Amino acid sequence: MSKTKLDFLLTRPSAWRTELGLLPVPLRSIRETLGQFVLLNGAAGNFCLDFGEDDLDGQIRCSNAWSANVGHYVRFTRQFVEVHRWDIPERSERYTTESVANNVERFHRYLETNDPSPEVTV
Repeated sequence: MSKTKLDFLLTRPSAWRTELGLLPVPLRSIRETLGQFVLLNGAAGNFCLDFGEDDLDGQIRCSNAWSANVGHYVRFTRQFVEVHRWDIPERSERYTTESVANNVERFHRYLETNDPSPEVTV
């Protein structure tokens, strides 16, 4: 993958609209949440996306996803992508950023099929 495309995915929520058709919405007010968004896809595959520098506690990440009524909180850094399901706060998954960027559609399909049960949502 070219560095330009990787940087595009890492720094611009609009890249997710271009690549996957997801609508990026700030998680809170723009002043409060620099780099934190909810990516909307309709009924499935919605998730929080964090480009921020803050290293939030896993519990807070899960709480943010639960509050936004999405299944996952995804944090992108230069090296890694961390995925948290709100219903399993003690566990996170970690992937290399390059592997996710090279397979962004596959990554999103994984999030869609691995959502928490709708019976226990907000």
